[in-house]
Amino acid sequence: IRFPSADTITAETGGTERLRIDSTGILKLYGDNGNNSVIYGHRSGNLTYILGNQSGTDHFNIKTWRSSSDIIFSLSGNNEKVRITSAGRVGINTNNPLSGFHISDGTAYGTPQNASKKATLIISAGSEGSSDIQLLSANYNHIFFGDSADANTGIIWYEHTGAATDSMHFSTAGTERLRIASDSNITQTIDTDGDGFIITAGSANIKPMLTGISNRGAVNNTIFGISGKWSSNEVGRIAFEAGADTTNKDD
Repeated sequence: IRFPSADTITAETGGTERLRIDSTGILKLYGDNGNNSVIYGHRSGNLTYILGNQSGTDHFNIKTWRSSSDIIFSLSGNNEKVRITSAGRVGINTNNPLSGFHISDGTAYGTPQNASKKATLIISAGSEGSSDIQLLSANYNHIFFGDSADANTGIIWYEHTGAATDSMHFSTAGTERLRIASDSNITQTIDTDGDGFIITAGSANIKPMLTGISNRGAVNNTIFGISGKWSSNEVGRIAFEAGADTTNKDD
């Protein structure tokens, strides 16, 4: 432990200075050779920060101001990357997080539907081509919807493996209700007698329709149909078939 100058204290190990407290109250912790991995803890007016320095280059800093109480994490000098606000919001690549967790591409864009809510995730892209949620797995990807009584009362999931490889599933009240298979077949499951699949008109002047589109080239082929099955056996069918008119298929 040495006192190399007025109001300055240093500590050395192996003949190399490792710690210094100077007359202004700055604390410096030195790394391997006295130059690398230098950490500063400093209060200057309303600013408090920790600075990581290597061979004279600032690599990161963590700072906060008494006036705002935000905590800011910066890299490569003073390039802010993460901010935790006094309101409890976290922003990545934004200095103005608009919700509890806000990921930005660095360019401000848009206003959230439920502004300022802490339990909201925002992903905004003001300069990049899209904002995305990416789930990666060799087996299953899930999104769960729950409450205090049931953590997965609603689920959306994708299967990458097994008997239903490359299929999308939708579950409500703990039971799968809709499935889109890899061959594009859609299966809806109902447990009680009811309407099943409902198309509702948005206004009195709209005619709800279920439309089937086919470009079958040959005559006398089914364009669109509805099939009724008992178990896996078809017991009835309503079919719209192309007639002999090879141009419009409308006869």
